[in-house]
Amino acid sequence: MTSRVVVFIDYQNVYRRARGIFDLENLDHPAGQVNPNQVGLLLAKRIDTDCELKQVRVYRGLPSNNHQPKGYGAVRRQTSSWMKSGSPEVILRPLHYPANWPNSRKVDGEPREKGIDVELAVDFVRMAISGDFDYGIIFSMDNDLKPALEYIGTAFPNIGLAVASWWPSGEINKNSRPSTISIPNIKLKDIRLNLVDFESVRDDTDYSH
Repeated sequence: MTSRVVVFIDYQNVYRRARGIFDLENLDHPAGQVNPNQVGLLLAKRIDTDCELKQVRVYRGLPSNNHQPKGYGAVRRQTSSWMKSGSPEVILRPLHYPANWPNSRKVDGEPREKGIDVELAVDFVRMAISGDFDYGIIFSMDNDLKPALEYIGTAFPNIGLAVASWWPSGEINKNSRPSTISIPNIKLKDIRLNLVDFESVRDDTDYSH
């Protein structure tokens, strides 16, 4: 019987970790981008050859068109590109801006995502309860997602669970700090994607113009 797979991608977490793990931080901003559709297919194959990728769900922050029109346009163009190459479900949440930004940048830092991990976790649990997938894969290295995995792993032991993370090939760069989500007593497949995997799904398009 074919297993239905749904992949949940915490996009900025995946992007930032790729830049760190694969030593891309000194390159222009497109380095580290991936095509979610290709990522979904790759991860489904890592589970079993008898798996069907039902859906890819991408969670990410959306810059304000007023505060950061260039960033807003880039995300919109990138999302449109994803739709042309497949049919991911893209969930966007507005970025949180510090008061008086950008004048307060030096004190309060850059805009940041709010609620992305919570929305991903809620959808993951909701869809598992509804029987929308036989195997759920979370691509993120955010340990805040542990409770969702713990709950489904305990309440629905027949549902397959997996987490995916970037992992360096060969000798580990001490500055890359590779990590993965680990939960004792829960059957959780650990999918580690290396540089060869990254190269197969990378997207170097500059969406800023």
